Amino acid sequence: MNCPELDADKTADDVAVSAGESIGFAISVDNDGDGTAYGVEIDDPLPAGSGLDWSIASQSPSQACEIEGAVGAQSLSCGPMDLGTGESIGVHVGSDTAQDDCGTYRNVASVTAGNHATFEPEASTIVECPGLNISKTADSGEIVAGDLASYTITVWNAGPGTAFDVVMTDALPDGTSWTVDLADPDADDACASSISSETGQTVTCEFGDLLDGESKAITVSTLTDREDCGVLDNTAFAEASNNAEVKASASIQVRC
Repeated sequence: MNCPELDADKTADDVAVSAGESIGFAISVDNDGDGTAYGVEIDDPLPAGSGLDWSIASQSPSQACEIEGAVGAQSLSCGPMDLGTGESIGVHVGSDTAQDDCGTYRNVASVTAGNHATFEPEASTIVECPGLNISKTADSGEIVAGDLASYTITVWNAGPGTAFDVVMTDALPDGTSWTVDLADPDADDACASSISSETGQTVTCEFGDLLDGESKAITVSTLTDREDCGVLDNTAFAEASNNAEVKASASIQVRC
């Protein structure tokens, strides 16, 4: 009597990804025995998340597996099929992620056969959110007309995930002409063409992706005159494709 000898394995594509990146799992079932494994099936309730929508990226043999159920209650099923000596089933599933999908996703499959013990291979992956922050400080909270008014704006990612496509915008106070100085010499082009006009000026900086712990900073400044006397209120905003908008404000008192 020849017996089958099944081996089932499940792996995550990545141990951890940042929100906005794809996650996936690969499942394989191999028969290394001398006998045929009859009626082999894979049943895998796929993890549910706010934006998770699973699909089959590849499978062998073709048409062996399908995903059933509505988004949020999807399940992968394969077989039943017989596996002779040296034969196998392999399937790879994946899903895009969004900001609201941050967390740990544990995935347990069940592999059964008519003449073999049941397996429950499992794997986990983590979707990490970024922690986008912004600060804005007046280099001096009170100046005299004719002095330099300046703000320092810092955008940073507290992690643990990467913040993708970070953009900072700042509608500067009217009535004066502002200049921009990048504190990061490697970001010379980040704020290119940033001052849109002499009236209603706006600075826009495209910082790109910020890794965990990475930051960018700029200083905006202007020489004041008597017409600027009063309070210069200012608010800067930053957002990423996988992080909600954040903002910070500061004021400078210009005295005549």
